[in-house]
Amino acid sequence: MTDTFIYDVFLSFSASDEAIVRPIYDQLSQCGLRVFWSDESLKQKLGDNWVDSIESSLKRSRHFLLIATQSSMSSDWVKREYQAFLRHCHKPGHRRLIPVIAGGYKASQLPMFLSQLEAERLDSPNGLKGIIQLLGGADLEDLKRQLAEKERENKELTQRLRDVVPEETSSSRPLAESQPETAARAMAVFTNAREAWSVMKADCQQADTIAIIRNRGLSTFGTDQSLVSLAEIDRFRKLRKLRILLLSEDSRWLNRGFIQLRTYESIETLKKELRASHEVVEAAMSKLVRRLGTTRSGVRYYLGEPKFGVVLTDKAAYVNTYAEPPAIQAVDLPIHRIEKAPGSLYGAFKRHFDDLWHNDSVPGAFQREHIDLETSAVGIVVCEHANRKFVALLKRDDGYWVLPKGNRMLDDASLEETAMREVCEETGLNREDLVIERALGYHTYDETAERLKVSKIVHLYHMRYAKNTKPILNCPEFADAKWWSIHEPLPEMLHTYQKSYLHEVVEAEGGRPNSIGAT
Repeated sequence: MTDTFIYDVFLSFSASDEAIVRPIYDQLSQCGLRVFWSDESLKQKLGDNWVDSIESSLKRSRHFLLIATQSSMSSDWVKREYQAFLRHCHKPGHRRLIPVIAGGYKASQLPMFLSQLEAERLDSPNGLKGIIQLLGGADLEDLKRQLAEKERENKELTQRLRDVVPEETSSSRPLAESQPETAARAMAVFTNAREAWSVMKADCQQADTIAIIRNRGLSTFGTDQSLVSLAEIDRFRKLRKLRILLLSEDSRWLNRGFIQLRTYESIETLKKELRASHEVVEAAMSKLVRRLGTTRSGVRYYLGEPKFGVVLTDKAAYVNTYAEPPAIQAVDLPIHRIEKAPGSLYGAFKRHFDDLWHNDSVPGAFQREHIDLETSAVGIVVCEHANRKFVALLKRDDGYWVLPKGNRMLDDASLEETAMREVCEETGLNREDLVIERALGYHTYDETAERLKVSKIVHLYHMRYAKNTKPILNCPEFADAKWWSIHEPLPEMLHTYQKSYLHEVVEAEGGRPNSIGAT
């Protein structure tokens, strides 16, 4: 039977007790529980729809946690919440209502019908840990022990892999010996999403870039309980780019293979659910981009068959399969954590994401409303250091080299502003250290024009790094970045038009343009 709960626990409290409740919410979330946060700010946000939202959330919350303090037990609204849950939702052993005694309140002060329930004291020795166990959350200490055990198992696997490699070949093939060892250490398997949640969230909060593949997407972004939560955005201090791929309503699989797999749900019903979820994700993306002050984030919709869900951070890929029969709950399937390491599958999943993003997806509402998808700008940046000149190039995951490039935002004042912003975002250089020397020209075709059936125009600019230094290029979304000397052979360029304009700039700077290659 399909689980209709979107929250594991409804957290009911008085707004004046937020200092008590916020640490409870944080720990519940870290243990993989989906928590509905009910307070006055929700009323202000939703207006007349507030009551409807609360009622819907109560129905779709598995358990109810009442933070019992003097303030909350005097609140008419808190009283309405727990009475509604008791009357319509409470089922002993299945849907619990748990009073949590806190803030000096006494269990003996609970109303008669609540005093019959099993209450927990926040200040008891077992405290919140016991509550988390009742709610089905992960035990963080146990999770650490499991990770240590998995690491021990991986070491044993590494030793077994070593044992099957003949001694006489190990010296001549050092890479073959090191890759199985590294790949084995790079793997860990969690029983389900709840068990993996706290580790995934910790990785995401330390990430510079995050890439996500999902069908609906709300578990990972869009709500306060999502993996990347706007309510906790201050914890994502390093985040510069969030890219999300969701299942398109026009997916070939949805209209061809879906009906063969689902007997309890129509295509029309799923499309309505997809549309509603996607609208929430798009609205949250608009808020995130304003907060980050960058254009690198966005939502696109993939057109093929969903094979697995992926969350990619700078450190690891978290993968779960979509290939199981629909009756099996995705939340109950294992989550595979694959570290970014030589020989691991991390690179394969990143390449898969990039391929979908660039070649088999369409832009979402946010991108269509804010980005001119038919106009982009390229910057060819030259710097001079120790009487030598260099040009900034970026290496893609497929091994080819490109110039910094990106689409024009609809509110950009000029194409020069587009070029400057894209160079800064893709290389990590400071805007005040860059000068545009001249416009080089434009090109009316790039690799996406034919596929998207649109007219594409790319404007190119010759730029200079103003300081007499060779700064470090910070490009986490690329495999590599380098200042190439214009007097030495340059690498193979992916695009012929970029090769042509780079040839012009290198020649103008006194370099060796004939050394530039292209595929």
